[in-house]
Amino acid sequence: MKKMSPWREPIALLAVVLTTFGGIKTAAASFPETETANIKPTSERFSELQGNWQLAQVLVGQCRAAKQRIFVYTQRSIYSPTIRTIAPNEVVTLADSGSDGWIAIRSPVVGYVQTTELKACQPQATPPQANNPPRSNPSPKPSSRSCRLVTYKDDEVEGLVIRSEPNSSSRRVSGVLPGERVILKNIPLPLVRDSEGRSWAEITAPAAGWISLGYPGSDSVNLTPCP
Repeated sequence: MKKMSPWREPIALLAVVLTTFGGIKTAAASFPETETANIKPTSERFSELQGNWQLAQVLVGQCRAAKQRIFVYTQRSIYSPTIRTIAPNEVVTLADSGSDGWIAIRSPVVGYVQTTELKACQPQATPPQANNPPRSNPSPKPSSRSCRLVTYKDDEVEGLVIRSEPNSSSRRVSGVLPGERVILKNIPLPLVRDSEGRSWAEITAPAAGWISLGYPGSDSVNLTPCP
């Protein structure tokens, strides 16, 4: 019988080990470094973030005007409490760059308005020359019988909401503050009540719609005749 050399098995085992490690090294060397190549340097990422931040600051402090009478809300939602109304063409100052269709303002009050309800501020008109005064064509004043003053005011909301229909769940059209005037559409007032027993009056100015008169028989008075 032929004897096996005592060194043959260790040498064969060593060859297998070296072959295995060699394969691992080759695989590691050929592994693509795609992730490393896609990582931006820290300085480049900082510059990109700084550029985005500067872009967001462009609108802060800019002037905008209300397209019509609009509401200022405490949050970015029409379901949040209203702070006050902004008159048509009244100027506001932006406080952020806006998001989700809303933008913050810091004057005349701090709150949020819908971006679609704002327009660019108009440049101040040049005063007319004294020797060429503009022609005036004033519109006729409404009858004093149809004029009413807003007297409603509570601790949370000032003024009254003008709605599209004579009920509290209909769409908001505009609003009026205490002391402002509204023009009734019909004199004498027809009796219009909603399911809650609240009475409503239809008006034509400052916006066409319906305004609450309150609950008949209660102490609250929302409108009084103009002086």
